[in-house]
Amino acid sequence: MRDDEFRTKVLPLFGISVFMIAIGASISAILSYFGEIAIIASYAVYAFILAMLFFLKRKKPWNAFFFFSFAVLSGMILSPILSGAFRYSQVIFVESMLVSSLFIMSLALYSYVTKRDFRSLGGMLVAINIGLIVASLINIFLVHRLYDLIVDVLTIAFFLYMILMDTSRIIRDYNDDDYITASISIYIDFFKVLWRIIMIPVRFVVGLWKK
Repeated sequence: MRDDEFRTKVLPLFGISVFMIAIGASISAILSYFGEIAIIASYAVYAFILAMLFFLKRKKPWNAFFFFSFAVLSGMILSPILSGAFRYSQVIFVESMLVSSLFIMSLALYSYVTKRDFRSLGGMLVAINIGLIVASLINIFLVHRLYDLIVDVLTIAFFLYMILMDTSRIIRDYNDDDYITASISIYIDFFKVLWRIIMIPVRFVVGLWKK
């Protein structure tokens, strides 16, 4: 992919997707007045759109439609989690989005500007990802505060490394027409980081961690 395509299409589309999360959070606040049925329905739609995004990620214009729909529903799902734990959930939500966006954009631009090739990290990151999945499954039974915190921090670090590798892949392996698919790749890394950053304070507040 050419540099100008990455700069003028991929990054702006990612920025729009972050804005769509905020819209989704606002919609979720409205749906909360309709009770749990509306929230459960949003989860069902979220699963459907995620599946469509997987199968149609290279099919224009459907990939763009499902991409932004996925971003909106991401905000709709994250917002109730915070609302149930914090009185000022909107502030924490915005702060988490800003921190996650700063991390992702900084690393993506670092990979883009320096032109370093991080694709060699692929094999190592696959092994680390498997290890994190196993660790998360183990913690379902342990539910230990320190262990859970370590898994969250390591998962955040993992997806921050992922953005370096994904940016390298986009620049070197993607065609110019794949800008929407490239934006989806960066967004997924962002969403994983945002999810973990949000869940750390949520677990402390709602008491999901044992001492």
